[in-house]
Amino acid sequence: MATRTLGADSREALRSRAVLVRILADEGDLVGAEALARETLEASRRVLGPTDRDTLDALGVLGIVLNRQRRWADSEALYRELLSLEEQALGPDHPDTLIELQNVASEMSNQGRFAEAEPLFRDLIQRLSRVLGPEHANTLVAKLNLGFTLKFAHRFAEAETVIAEVLETRRRLLGPEHPDTLFSMAALAAVLKDQRRFAAAERLGRETLEIRRRREGPSHPNTANAKYDLACTLALAGKRTQALELLRDSLEHGLSPESAKAIERDSDFAPLHGDPRFAELVAEGKRLAAGSARREATGQ
Repeated sequence: MATRTLGADSREALRSRAVLVRILADEGDLVGAEALARETLEASRRVLGPTDRDTLDALGVLGIVLNRQRRWADSEALYRELLSLEEQALGPDHPDTLIELQNVASEMSNQGRFAEAEPLFRDLIQRLSRVLGPEHANTLVAKLNLGFTLKFAHRFAEAETVIAEVLETRRRLLGPEHPDTLFSMAALAAVLKDQRRFAAAERLGRETLEIRRRREGPSHPNTANAKYDLACTLALAGKRTQALELLRDSLEHGLSPESAKAIERDSDFAPLHGDPRFAELVAEGKRLAAGSARREATGQ
């Protein structure tokens, strides 16, 4: 391994470890990723110092791993530490500092602390608009995260306004089929669904699905997610057969094991409960998830 050949605590070896942490996390080995991330961070602090750029990067990588474990209080604490260090090293309005402010606000929102997260996001948007511009990619990400925070707080009309603004800007700057545009379309469709505006949500969902199919193929995970989201809208709108057909298509063509396993718990599918066709799909989702878990356990 690089850590052996380069010297266990050389800067190059520590950077190689950080890369390996990300690989482990992407492969789903979050326990191994966390252990290696903590080891790398401790070594970086000892060898390079607590404020070295690579040490700060190692702290951020550990935060990412904890976030993926849904340990949001722990990752928030790390991001707060990183924010303080970035402010001291770079200043309060440096783009890297503002990224950490966004991470803190996002983890607060993930914990359901919407009233605390909202003013942070609004302050962040103002500062990013001033430093990078109102249509910079980082500014639009912050606006979209504000929209999600408002959505999760059940302030759907306000969320719709914010998300629609992001979508309009991304369509204009990036084009109608850019991945960021498609993500914004799905977000807007979701908040329309939350307001029970099913016809509008369905139109947007079908547009998103059509573009995904054409650009990424019928079995791409993003296409499967678009099918799943549209199935949710159709189920709530009372279009039972269409919803079941799309849900089956999603299951058979690329839906993640996590989503497949959780179909029964998705409240959007409550109108389908009691239908034997839905029970069949729930069982199929659990089988797919179990099969995936067995393959991971055996390394296949």
